[in-house]
Amino acid sequence: MTTDPKAPLRHWAKQYRAGLDRRQKVQKDADITAQLWQLPQFAGAPAVVLYAALPREIDTLPIIEQCIDLGKQVYLPRVVGRQLQLVHTPSTASLRIGAFSVPEPTGTRLCGRTDLPIVVPGLAFDRQGYRAGYGKGYYDRLLANWTGFKIGLCYRDCLFATVHPHLYDIPVDQVLTEETEKENTHDQ
Repeated sequence: MTTDPKAPLRHWAKQYRAGLDRRQKVQKDADITAQLWQLPQFAGAPAVVLYAALPREIDTLPIIEQCIDLGKQVYLPRVVGRQLQLVHTPSTASLRIGAFSVPEPTGTRLCGRTDLPIVVPGLAFDRQGYRAGYGKGYYDRLLANWTGFKIGLCYRDCLFATVHPHLYDIPVDQVLTEETEKENTHDQ
């Protein structure tokens, strides 16, 4: 029986998130959001792919709403079978709880592009841009042919030297934490 080397990192990251008090989380999330808006690949894009966060994940709702307010086309994932479908989301009011208790869009207009900047969740990341998600492979399948700039949002304490990537894992181009310096990953 083989053991997943990411399992202890996932457990640690979940415990870390659970241990953040509300004030700490709000401040860290705001700092990470500020880092995201400083990235020209994201700030200057007319269309972006984001995700609707679970309660203990970095809160993306303010990012989604600000993008919509600025007139950006926003796409959010919806689980369909073993794939993520990217759905145009003109308003957060249309989100409904979907697979894995994640808020999902209800629209019908799908994103047919793979060249947009995409912000992906992760329990933990490493300095090479690899992520440890929840272990279902949804984002690895989505990112396999993604050509747009890939961004990971991560609490600094959940950024490790390695997350023990598998052969099929796809790294992000940039990991953003609440600290002022962006964590550069592989050559861009």
